[in-house]
Amino acid sequence: MLHLPGPACRVVFNKYYVFFEKFIDNYIHHFSPNLLSISGTSTQHSILPDRGLLYLVELPLLILGVYTAFRTKSRAGIFITLFLLVSAIPDSITSDGHYGRFFISLPAWQILISLGLVHLSQLGKAKLLLLPAVSLLYIAEIGSFAFEYTTYFPYRYSMYSHYGYRELVDNIERVAPEYDKIFVSSRANDAKQYIFYLFYTKYDPESFQRGERVEKGIDSLGWVRVERIGSLYFVSTLPPMDKQTSVTDRELLIGAPSEFPKLVYMPTQFVVKDKKGDVLFQAVDKRDYIRCIRVVCEADTTQ
Repeated sequence: MLHLPGPACRVVFNKYYVFFEKFIDNYIHHFSPNLLSISGTSTQHSILPDRGLLYLVELPLLILGVYTAFRTKSRAGIFITLFLLVSAIPDSITSDGHYGRFFISLPAWQILISLGLVHLSQLGKAKLLLLPAVSLLYIAEIGSFAFEYTTYFPYRYSMYSHYGYRELVDNIERVAPEYDKIFVSSRANDAKQYIFYLFYTKYDPESFQRGERVEKGIDSLGWVRVERIGSLYFVSTLPPMDKQTSVTDRELLIGAPSEFPKLVYMPTQFVVKDKKGDVLFQAVDKRDYIRCIRVVCEADTTQ
């Protein structure tokens, strides 16, 4: 077994080397066929699964476009290629491919692919076969994308598109006069619910900016969070409850089903479902919540 002296170990094995190695790995992955056109990235919950940034047919066109740019010594083409290479640097610091952060690269892809198509159209007799083939592949891929986007995606991935918040806000506004406090938990879905509340209620921007009936706080990571707007409280998890909790308070608890105990029956004021029919939000009156807990506890003690 090789034993290196301490200074040598620190030169070879240190956090800077590990960071640099990870950065290079992330950077290379940004230009892999897997991320670009095959399975995409693990962070693409809000877009179609198992799809890359580009259509598969565009990969050879991209390579042809880069080749054409350098072969013709086109300054614009070379600049676009260099821009594409530089655009992956910021995202490589934090991930191996996040489309939101890599979005800045999009103009470069399209320009180079177009350059490849132009070169393809200048190949003489070969273009008579290649251009129709490319056109058919484009039609097939666009058709496949459109079909999945309008059928499969809205139902299977609606929760990642913040589906249900309009219905949630409408229900909150409907029942708000009946409660002194309404708690909305972000434990299962931290999507900054207050933003949807402001948008769908058309809340007065000046009132919000002045902080009228608005409370803010700073979390453990230093982020400013809106904790209350009027009687609506945005919390990281629902307040703890037990059978000793008072049932006189007029409070409504809103959270994911996993935040409530699995009882035989739990009265709900309303539920919000995604397009698959799965419950996203469940609203329970605090008084009903405590009564159900007491009934279960009493049943357990009599057995």
